[in-house]
Amino acid sequence: SVGGVVAVVWLGGGVVCLCWMWCGGVGVWGGECLWWGGLEGGVGWECVCVWVCGGGWVCVCVCGCVCVCVVGRGHRPTQHQAFVSDPAVRQRYWGRNMLGWQTFSQVEPNEGHSAIAELERSGHASCVITQNVDRLHQRAGSKSVVELHGHNYSVICLSCKREEDRHLFQQRLMEGNPTWVDEALAQARGQDVRPTVLQRGSLAQTSTGEDRIVLSPNFFASTADKATRPDGDAETQGMDYTKFVVPSCRYCGSGVVQPNVVFFGQNVETSKVEYAKQRVRESTGILAVGTSLMVYSAYRFIVLAKEMKLPIAILNVGPTRGDADAQIKVEGLSSDILPHLVQTIHDHRYRSVVERGK
Repeated sequence: SVGGVVAVVWLGGGVVCLCWMWCGGVGVWGGECLWWGGLEGGVGWECVCVWVCGGGWVCVCVCGCVCVCVVGRGHRPTQHQAFVSDPAVRQRYWGRNMLGWQTFSQVEPNEGHSAIAELERSGHASCVITQNVDRLHQRAGSKSVVELHGHNYSVICLSCKREEDRHLFQQRLMEGNPTWVDEALAQARGQDVRPTVLQRGSLAQTSTGEDRIVLSPNFFASTADKATRPDGDAETQGMDYTKFVVPSCRYCGSGVVQPNVVFFGQNVETSKVEYAKQRVRESTGILAVGTSLMVYSAYRFIVLAKEMKLPIAILNVGPTRGDADAQIKVEGLSSDILPHLVQTIHDHRYRSVVERGK
């Protein structure tokens, strides 16, 4: 019914999930998403999806601002209200994030990031609007970047609002939990899988003084080819989070410290959204790269470009929510396609200079 729907999801093995979801209706979308209900107003949630992702698990979620329920064998995103109100949630979050930080902070930009930065330098891209929190666009050289969901390179106190560099906070995490990596190492040694090597000092030093520590990929709850999730989260197996010490704010001494990102259950800052919209209005077109646009916080800019009759191009692997709005849709990886785009633009400009010279 309009205003809400009850979803009963059968997960197998006698497990049933009952969820109440606010929405404006539920309809068949196709693909992996079995149900999708649009919601672009009211309580601020954008869409309701039921995803069947393989492996026998189902995700029921509200995309955009809130994830109502993630059940089965998938990753459970941290909810903002739970993070703020429950010390155990904060212990679990920071216990995993401390271990995932070493990998997350060392990821390098790929050819796609570099190509986007080159488009900006050459005057063909005026602004990058991203939902990523890894700052790889900036590391690749992009200057004008709007981070809709914040970034993971600082933490913020929810009381005094002062920020601390994430690297410095990592040191405080390690000082407060000197045996945490040793315990993680002990867990990892019991797993017969290919090891991931983490350098001493960038994560933590073991009490035995080893120059390097070895952690198993099974140490992280992720896909087989990734050790850490895009937000730097790494889920340990069998660790006792109740022993993990979470530092308070280094300035006021008592405030809850959160990564400087938008959690599920938080809204993107209105001023940031309006600034991004203004940059779209000032542009001559929009290129969506590597996004399905299923979350309205990204799709809203396609809607705005369409209202302004700006040309829309999409580069992605697989279908997107904006395919029907685009004049150009290219299937492929940004790291493969964008360098060719940059080279084509350079070649065209060179030929134009030569022709004018003649």
